[in-house]
Amino acid sequence: NIPPADYAHHIAMFYQLRRAFYFIDSFLKGNSDSIKLVKQEIWNCIFTSTLELYNDQLWNKMEDFSLLITGPTGTGKSIIAKIIGYSSYIKFNTHTQCFETSFLNMFRSINLTEYSSSLLESELFGHEKGAFTDAINEKEGIFENTTPAHCIFLDEIGETPLFTQIKLLRVLQDRSFYKVGSITPVTFKGRIIGATNKSLNELTDPKVFRQDFFFRLSSNVIKLPSLQAQLQENPADISDFITHITMYVLKSPSSQLIKSITTQITKSLANYTWPGNVRELEQAIRRIILTKSYNPHNYIKNPLLKEITAQEHLSKYIKQLYDKHKSYSKVAKILNIDNRTVKKYIFE
Repeated sequence: NIPPADYAHHIAMFYQLRRAFYFIDSFLKGNSDSIKLVKQEIWNCIFTSTLELYNDQLWNKMEDFSLLITGPTGTGKSIIAKIIGYSSYIKFNTHTQCFETSFLNMFRSINLTEYSSSLLESELFGHEKGAFTDAINEKEGIFENTTPAHCIFLDEIGETPLFTQIKLLRVLQDRSFYKVGSITPVTFKGRIIGATNKSLNELTDPKVFRQDFFFRLSSNVIKLPSLQAQLQENPADISDFITHITMYVLKSPSSQLIKSITTQITKSLANYTWPGNVRELEQAIRRIILTKSYNPHNYIKNPLLKEITAQEHLSKYIKQLYDKHKSYSKVAKILNIDNRTVKKYIFE
């Protein structure tokens, strides 16, 4: 028997369990060992590895367990963060017979590369009126007015300037921050989830990422596999991915259309490595819906049937590196060549 005093907590727990099962199953497809491990890690980040421990001691303390999601661009890091955010514990009010808020309100996200360094702190922490030249009105930052159930998703956190990392570290350690132009501390009550396509080796480089910030951010690390890695483990997953994405794009596509798209991809792109990962697969499906075909740039269906020169190999590799890093100088540094050579091969 459940004591009346515990009714609200148990209702909240059952609702949280239901959402977690639903969102993990709905958002993550595939049966490769890599994806099974990701699903397990997501569950651990929501409920810990022991549900009894979570129910007894941690259901109201998970905001202090920050999380880092790593993986190549296009693998769905924001989806993982959204699953965790949508599955947070939401209190039930026995007097109103309602939950205190919708799970949709519990997830906030920001891409840190979309803002200049001068504007980023205002977006994160807000600013007071008159704090700088264009501060005509007071602005609320993404960290304001939060509850312990809130999840703040910081995408591309690996690109955060070092001075901003210091302020984010204060949020993680002290659970407080200052609006730009203010001397009054504001309390932060939510959970922070960061995501990056940088490797863990890159993130432990003090020139790129402060070590104290890295260790405070990564109570747990979820590593997402590339689409290629998933399909190497379980090639049959491609059909599940195509069905899931097509239903997302068209809502209620015919079974014949799904079959047609699946046939097109499995036959024409059987050996394709999908450098753009799930994001590229979605665009491939959209292209096939429009044109009935998808022909990736420089893709050779059967490399054994076509001999290519060293220059063609180099050109293809440079373009792949640029697609990954989006920086001429970074590609040039990796290959030990100059920027002009990189640009020549990309635009030839």
